[in-house]
Amino acid sequence: MRIVVDFPAPFGPRKPVTVPGRTVKRRVAAGGTGLLRPRTPAVQDAIVLAMAERVVPWDAGCRWEPNAPHAVLAIGDAGRAVLAVNAHAGDASRDCVVFVWSGTSAAIMGSPNDEALSGHRLYQRGLSSLPWAGQVEHSEWIAKLERQNRVHPRHDAARFAGLVHFILPLKEGTVEVVAENVTVVRRPGPTASAAAALLLQ
Repeated sequence: MRIVVDFPAPFGPRKPVTVPGRTVKRRVAAGGTGLLRPRTPAVQDAIVLAMAERVVPWDAGCRWEPNAPHAVLAIGDAGRAVLAVNAHAGDASRDCVVFVWSGTSAAIMGSPNDEALSGHRLYQRGLSSLPWAGQVEHSEWIAKLERQNRVHPRHDAARFAGLVHFILPLKEGTVEVVAENVTVVRRPGPTASAAAALLLQ
């Protein structure tokens, strides 16, 4: 850019003086083009999900014994998953607490246990203060399930929008289920029998 300075007489010369403007030099990092590469939609989705994903408490309507062993997770291929846990020590009923999920897309029970729960990727996003059970908002797991299902000829993204990611930290492991609905019932133990009975119901 060039600047023209023209002072009126007698404060300046008779002819305008042209003063060169400041020169700005652009430096490009070695190996770069000087331009920012646009993020792909998949990368943008991953960034947004990673920033927004968090665990919020979910009230199941009853308590159970989180420190007792022998929790049983049973999964069928008809979209049903069942988790049976022992009753809370202060509960008048000794029947097992059984979670029955319908429209299940995925379900796992495994590490981390209560001693390594701080290593879970959601620990700093609400899992650390979870008293009993929770739901994962903006679930990265649900987004991953939707992406991998896009190759299906009848893929419907709207179906995944109705899924809920549940999470229950127990003594010997963590249970996570992605499903449409859940009901909580009581059944006589032991937990293996209670889970099997409701899975086949």
